[in-house]
Amino acid sequence: MRRMIRHLQARARDERGANAVLLAMLIVPMMGFGALALDISAQHAERTQLQQGADAAALAVALACGEDSSTCAGTSQGIGDEFVASNAGIPVDGAATIEEIDFTGKRVTVSADAAFPHFFASLIDGDADPSSTYVRAIATAEWENGTRATVVPFAIGECTVPTSGNGSSEYIPIENKTCSGSVPGGFGWLEDGTQSCIKDVALLDFTTITTGNTGKCILSNEDLVAAADQIGCSLSSVPNKYKTNIEKLFFCFIGRTLLVPVFNLASQCPTTPPAGKAYCITKFAAFEVDGVHVKVNGNEQIDACEPAVSCSLPNNWGELGFQGRFIQYVTVEDDWTLGPPKPKIKLVPVPDHLN
Repeated sequence: MRRMIRHLQARARDERGANAVLLAMLIVPMMGFGALALDISAQHAERTQLQQGADAAALAVALACGEDSSTCAGTSQGIGDEFVASNAGIPVDGAATIEEIDFTGKRVTVSADAAFPHFFASLIDGDADPSSTYVRAIATAEWENGTRATVVPFAIGECTVPTSGNGSSEYIPIENKTCSGSVPGGFGWLEDGTQSCIKDVALLDFTTITTGNTGKCILSNEDLVAAADQIGCSLSSVPNKYKTNIEKLFFCFIGRTLLVPVFNLASQCPTTPPAGKAYCITKFAAFEVDGVHVKVNGNEQIDACEPAVSCSLPNNWGELGFQGRFIQYVTVEDDWTLGPPKPKIKLVPVPDHLN
């Protein structure tokens, strides 16, 4: 009897197998918490991708509205869809919604949303659909017109530009012409640190202006076609003697009104200029080109005049310049540009209650 009692007491103290029972009880909730963590992590990743898509879409729509406010309302949804789709999440794509385009405030708001599929996270998200969670991101961007434009590779000194259009065509050389008070005049080549003949210029930009007997720039086939299309020039109408892209572009200028940057001394701009920048862009002017007598890259030469105009172009290549007349000072929203205006765009904070 005593031996049996000792045996039962030993069996009672034997806890072998208890951990297995405990593990069996815990494994299901542990797997559930793990799956829940994966669901929530994936959901956050999806929202991050949606936010990137909304940011990109808002900036793209703002840029489109800044370039052409008359058409951006019609194209904004397509732009939003494109940029949200290009930042598509895994495993689902997002859908773009143009929440608002405020033309007065120059602001656009875009949202991106997706139904994110899962199982475990639905137990705590409160949605009516137990198989997915609604994930949403929103972004707002603003645009600012009137500060930047795509222009020709030359600029004109401020003192050469009349206060208003004088209606007469005159020859203006590419030279350093100084007016009273050391205000610069005459045409000069824009040196912005790039090699392209198509320059992207902003008001109050500091720049270098060079004169001399030749300008230096390059022009791709794509840029030539885009520029010719913008100013309404049929490249098939360019005389065969003009072979290079640059020669064709400068010939296309004749008979057309272009946006020309106007420069002054760097001291006329409100901030301190960087070293080597003696001038800054203070205005834009509409210049009607009647004749061109320029040499680019040393051997690309254009000498032509509008047939209906009596030009007074030089008869040698020691002097370069343009024949034409100034119409008026303009802003880059006006229809005098070589290329579409380049508005400034930026993302702005979205109030928490909209997220």
